Amino acid sequence: MFRILEKTTNVAVVKTLLVLAFLALGGYYFWIKREEILALEWPSAFALFVVAAAYVVNIALRAAYNLITARHLGARISMGESFMLSAVVAAGNFLLPVKAGAGLRALYMKKVHDFPVSHFASSSMVFMVITMFVVSVFALLLVVLIYTQTGYFRLDLSILFPIVTIVMVASVITLRPSWRSTSDESWLAAFRGSLFSILRQRSLIAMSLVIAGLVFVSSSVAWTVAIREFAPGTLSLEAFLVAASQIISGFITLTPGAMGFQELAGLYVGRSFEASSAEIFAALVWVRLVRVAVSIVIAAPSAFVLRSRTSELDRDEVAAS
Repeated sequence: MFRILEKTTNVAVVKTLLVLAFLALGGYYFWIKREEILALEWPSAFALFVVAAAYVVNIALRAAYNLITARHLGARISMGESFMLSAVVAAGNFLLPVKAGAGLRALYMKKVHDFPVSHFASSSMVFMVITMFVVSVFALLLVVLIYTQTGYFRLDLSILFPIVTIVMVASVITLRPSWRSTSDESWLAAFRGSLFSILRQRSLIAMSLVIAGLVFVSSSVAWTVAIREFAPGTLSLEAFLVAASQIISGFITLTPGAMGFQELAGLYVGRSFEASSAEIFAALVWVRLVRVAVSIVIAAPSAFVLRSRTSELDRDEVAAS
């Protein structure tokens, strides 16, 4: 037990140090670029609406995926409930460490719907793999299209995105022996069983691919509008590429909301754009602030409603005992 506590403490310390390091780097970058950044105009109300609406759509799309997989695995959950859970997850992941928002959803599903944590883990893994696969393929296509329009070829990105795609596909293929039946009742066996219960359903996988594609489209629209507010000359294809980098780096859970990692990924991808690094940085920070605000606004009432449902269950359990 002490070893587990020690490991948990060490991880928390590392994550805290990462957050502080990224905040320090962001503050230093703002300081050296302050004149250029402060000279930028504030985004329009239209841009604010589009970025906020696109993020709400993303939450709804993730809620739809969670609804479909949860029902497939036996949970009786409504779309409204799934949306509220996704909103709480989004806010939790932004504000709490170790991707705690996902943990809150897992605990809620276990308590209210008797949905095993192994089922939650497997459905989350499938979404991550499918999303990264779809976005990586789109990103590779974007690199080619940008080359045909500008003549500038990003060799690093043309190598990076196929590697991400291969790794994602390989992560599922390596689990293929789990297709065989097993009498092992361990958590890992339950995880594998639910994982391949999802993967066996072609219609479910097709729907997941569509949802992942729509997540990329909605994110691309938001990033196109946001970046063009700060750098009007940016190509749509370049903004789409930033969107791809943000989705993929968003799965890095070493900091709340992948803070720092997404900004680094956006700056790295955008270094070949005509937009300056200060303009890209300003867009990245502004979009993060808008998304945090939107997630809090939606999550606050959602958390209240979901909490009332768990409270009812607690009262019923007390009355039954």
